[in-house]
Amino acid sequence: MATYLLMQIYATSSDSLNIVFVESDMIVSQKFTDVMPDLVASTAHDGIFTIYNSLMHPGQRIEGNWVYKSIIPFAGTVISRTIIKDVMEKVNFREPYHVELSNYLRRVGKRLASTRVSFLQHLILHEDRHNDQRLRSIGREFVGVTSAENELMIEQLYMYIRKLEQKIFELQSELKVMENTIGNVIKRTDEFYRG
Repeated sequence: MATYLLMQIYATSSDSLNIVFVESDMIVSQKFTDVMPDLVASTAHDGIFTIYNSLMHPGQRIEGNWVYKSIIPFAGTVISRTIIKDVMEKVNFREPYHVELSNYLRRVGKRLASTRVSFLQHLILHEDRHNDQRLRSIGREFVGVTSAENELMIEQLYMYIRKLEQKIFELQSELKVMENTIGNVIKRTDEFYRG
């Protein structure tokens, strides 16, 4: 919903800059501001591209520093006002927004481009949204990692591993209880019929 509201505001504002969608649990490379003007000016895209080359959205072909995909994520996407206005008029958005957006843009002949390297990395702190997709949400070849950013990503990965280990322990405990319960039911059933 917040994404849709931002798109509405952006579509009606007079600012000529492009908008970049970033989630609250993402790190933006320090190099992004240096390369942004060249990325926007590139003819490798049609007014929409992503700086987040997500593993979850595989590429179909690579040309130089760009990867072309059938679906691009909303996170890390740079969109021109022209594209936003067109999309807001013609697309009936439902979750997940990026799928609706990608499908529409492909239908009207737009290339869905991603930078080959990621200038954005997803820490995936919002487990409710990404629980089953954590490892696939990593951006390929994240550039411009400072030691602090690297430490933060490693810390998040260790936290996730610890949570997985805890979940495995809980599931093993539940499985043991189920095995005991099933064993008792089988034993009582056997006693009943022999009885």
